[in-house]
Formats: sequence, structure tokens, C-alpha cells
Amino acid sequence: MRRSPGGRRRSRDGHRRRRDHGRSATAHRGSLRAPPWAPGFLSIEGRKVRFTFGGARLAGCGGCELNTLGTGNIPPTTRPTQGAGMGRGVRIASCVAVVVLVACGSRVVPLNVNAGGIPGQPGVNPTGGPSINPTTGQTVGPGGTTGAGTTGAGTTGPGVLPGCKAPANPTDKGVTKDTIKVGLVAAKGGSFRGQFNANIESVDAYFKMINAQGGICGRRIQLFVRDDSGNAQNDLQAAKELAADVGVFAFVGSVSAPDSDTGVASVSKQEKIPDIGFPLTYERSESPFSYGVPGQLQKRLIGEGASGSRYLDKLYGIKQIAVFWVSEALVSKANAWAFEAAILKTGGPDMKICYDRETSVLDNNFDSYAVSMAGACSTSKGPLAVYTTMENNSNIKLAQAMRSQHVPVKVFDPTFTSYLPSFVRDDSGNPRPETEGAYMALPQIPFERCAVDSRNRPVPPCSHPELNKYVTALTHYVPGFSSPGSWGGPGWGEAALFVQGVEGCGANLTRKCVLEQINKINNFTVNGFLSPSTPRVHKIYTADLLMRIHNGRFVEVNPNDKSGPKEAPDFWDTSNLMDWWDFFCANKSRFSNTYRNEIDSFVTSC
Repeated sequence: MRRSPGGRRRSRDGHRRRRDHGRSATAHRGSLRAPPWAPGFLSIEGRKVRFTFGGARLAGCGGCELNTLGTGNIPPTTRPTQGAGMGRGVRIASCVAVVVLVACGSRVVPLNVNAGGIPGQPGVNPTGGPSINPTTGQTVGPGGTTGAGTTGAGTTGPGVLPGCKAPANPTDKGVTKDTIKVGLVAAKGGSFRGQFNANIESVDAYFKMINAQGGICGRRIQLFVRDDSGNAQNDLQAAKELAADVGVFAFVGSVSAPDSDTGVASVSKQEKIPDIGFPLTYERSESPFSYGVPGQLQKRLIGEGASGSRYLDKLYGIKQIAVFWVSEALVSKANAWAFEAAILKTGGPDMKICYDRETSVLDNNFDSYAVSMAGACSTSKGPLAVYTTMENNSNIKLAQAMRSQHVPVKVFDPTFTSYLPSFVRDDSGNPRPETEGAYMALPQIPFERCAVDSRNRPVPPCSHPELNKYVTALTHYVPGFSSPGSWGGPGWGEAALFVQGVEGCGANLTRKCVLEQINKINNFTVNGFLSPSTPRVHKIYTADLLMRIHNGRFVEVNPNDKSGPKEAPDFWDTSNLMDWWDFFCANKSRFSNTYRNEIDSFVTSC
């Protein structure tokens, strides 16, 4: 044990301990009603806020049971507690063209893929052998229903493509008549221990679900996981080893520290290996062989209403903004500057940047920043909104400083890296007063639409069919899973996109064919679960939904709004992409004197 900066005791893995304050509720077969303590929905009508608590039937759950694995009873570990909200246990991915997970210290559970002990399923091994073997267990069908299933090596059904049988001879590297080898490189250890667990576990669960159905044309997917510890050189070595020694067919689900996933990008491009993940370097996001889910970053492009900024600025009449980023990652800097450009454009000539600040993940106290911001952003200049592209711990410290220094903030809107239990509740499980009322934009159907177990993790039933399918697979195939946080949703989508490409090729599976099949896909959403993106254009998504913190929980803003894209109508906050480089070149005087020269050196088109 060791002490945290605040004096609380931590376990050896660096995660603060806390008590479980959950309460159980009773669920009935065929119907689940939100208990009185379940979080409600936030509806904004003009400036009026209406918050309605529990008592409402969970949409889409007619005939649902909490126990979807067929035992007929609700096991103790899957009873809903604290409502179907995130509370202290769920964290997911957020929207915006500024997806930055930068630093050490996010308080999440260390990786243990096999914590639940599925027989015959080895845990992750970063150095040798298949990290995760073909699955055993029950079939998870559409909507999260379960089939009869068998264990062991035998199939449980005709497979994803009934009647399709792989040829005896290999059709490409990493493919046999029985298997498809897939590699995943992630920052599991080092300073990033645990931050990408949800991505790995989601990919694992999806592939095990497919394997339990008999695979694709009889081929089961073997997942090989490697740890780069957030280091670019390790990333390159791991990617080379997976490509050359293991001989993987594709990379699926790879995600590492910003500026560290260049190895996967290099090997993928050199070997023409399909790479489906979430690129956090421009080298990877700009590769024709890499596909981000949902979408991927681009140097010049950002949504005009990124992170809900256009909606929020209009709602609160915002006239001045403050923007924070971290110095350790180029994508954090560049996307903060892109944020500024988007808000200045949509806010018109009266919108001002009153304060912007480059911080470090090593900064322990943000009070001086808050004092400077308060001085620069006087209330006489109009309502203030604060946006960040920082990681979670920095966002918490900023929120604490703004509260202690009485900064008059109307809107606080970090990116989805803070869609975490620790952002909304402290180590004792109490709501954080400093983050109360903060907003966050998501490109994924939120986990708040599910019940939760005694560990505050999402469990079936969930009101959205694909979310229910995802959570059912996760609870069954990776029973020791971490709360599916900032990267869980993208991980599920990455595996789904790969499988869709493989299905399109059928028995004659080649890398070239998978790339061709993926490039045919338009508006990929995983059945409306993710914000739409078209893989072949390699651009970020432009639709999201908004959450707001109320009493220590994430609550949907306008949950009944279905005005989004027809493929995913829940993502109602839509915008168009803009070229922020062009805007900067034409409006340099509107940007901060402090950072204008640095931005000018990054933007090469002026």
C-alpha cells in the first residue's frame, strides 16, 4: 500500500480502494422497471432543466430478464444496484474529433482477461503463444439471447455464414481452414496500466461470441495480444513480432498512448495488413490500411460542433471560452487548437478565447491556472465555457481548482476520456461537487441504458439491442471484465467491422479482399450502437449524444431525441466537418498570442 497525493491509501497497483455502497433491487421476469433510485433523464427546453427519477419502464425491454444466460434465476452478481446508471462503475467512449487519452494515473482496474475463470481460456501473455485461444461456451445470438451451446473445441452452430466451408489450403498469411490469426497491440502495462482494458476485453468478447457460433466458414479467430507499455519502440517491436513470427492476418483493436502507436502503423503499411483500431497518431490515422472506429483523427478536420460545443454555447449564450490541453501529446495540442477554431467559427465574431493553457500530466495543482483564468475571463465579458483535451486526472484537478477559486463557469465539457467513475464520484463513492453539472459528448449508446451488477458494471438487460448483445457477450465470455470504459464501445465496433469484412470474403479469405470489403461499407454503426462513420474516407464521426453529471451519475440530455442520422438516430447532436487550418490562416488574430506561433508552425497551409 502507498498513499495518494490526497493522503488516501492505495493498493500496490496504484488504485484507490473504496467501499461498495450499492443497493439491490428486485427484477421480475418479463419486465424490468427502473427502481425509485434509478437515474432519470435530463430534458433541456430552452434554459429550463427537468429531471425525472425512476419509475419508468426501461425502453425496449419487454420480455427481458436480468439473467440472459438461461439459469432462470438472477444470480447475486447480476442484480441491478444503484440503477442502470454509470455511477461509480461504468465508463465509456465520448464523441468529438479530439480523442486524447494521454497520461498515467487513470484509476481503473488492472487487466485480467481471465479473472472469471472460463475453463481452458488462458489470460493475456504479452510475450508468447496465442494470448486468447478459440472460445468455448454458449452461443450469444442477436440481441443478447443465448443458444444451447457446448463447451470444448466443437462448434455450437453452423457458423456466421451457414453452408460456407473454408478450403483445405491456406488462402493468405495467418489463415488456415480452421483459424484466422489476429494481433492486438495495446498499452497494458507501464504508466498506462489498465487504461485500455475495456478495448481488449470487448474485442475478446466479440471474437469469442463469433467462435461459439462456429466461426466464419468454420474458421475460428485466434487473438494474440501484446503489450507495448505505451512506448513507440515497443509498439514497433510487438507489431513486427506479430507480423513476422506469429504471422497474423490482421491487426484488430490495437490502441496505445497518443504518439506511440506508430509501430502498428508502419508494419501494417509495409505488409499491407488490415489494421482496425483507434489510431492516436497521425501516422496511423492517415494510413490507407488503418481504419478507426468510429472514425479517426485528421490533422485538418474537426466537427463544427465538436463535443457538443455548438449546442452548449448556444444554450448558455457563451461569449468566451477557455481551452486546456497537455504538453505530452501532439494530438492533444492539435485538437485543442482545432476546438478553438471550431468554436470561434460557430460562435461568430463576438466569441473570444479569453484563456488557453498547456498543462502537464505531472501538474499536481491547477489552482494557479484557475486564478489566471478567472482574471482573464471576467464575467463582464459574458458567460464562460471551459473545454479540454486532457486526460481524466487532469480534468478532475482542473474541476477542483475552478471550484476552489470560484471561477464562474457556465459550461465545463471535457472529452470522453473522463467518462469514468472516478470523474463523477470520489474514493468513498460520494458524488464529486466539483464535476457536478459537467457535460460530455459520446459517440456510443451509453451504458446507463443497462442494469448494473454488485460491482457497478453494466449487465443485461439493456434497452438498446446491440448494447444488450455487447454486454451479454462481455459478461459471459469475459466474466472478470473491467467496467467497459472509454474504449469499450470502440473495441466492440472494431471487432464487428473486421468480422463484417471477413464475412464479405467468405471462403476465399485474403487481406486484399478484406480491405476491399471494408471499403464498400457506408455509415458503419454496428446496428445503431456507434455514431456513423464510413471507413474508407478515414475521417472522424460528426454525430454524438450528450450526457450531463447529476448527483454523481451520467444522465442523458434529451434522451428521447431521435433526430440523428437514420442509421443511428440516437446521436442527435450533428455537425459538419470543417478545415480548421483554413480557418486559422484567415483568422490568426483571433487566436491566443501565447500559442499563435506554435500553431502557425503546425499548420503548413497558410
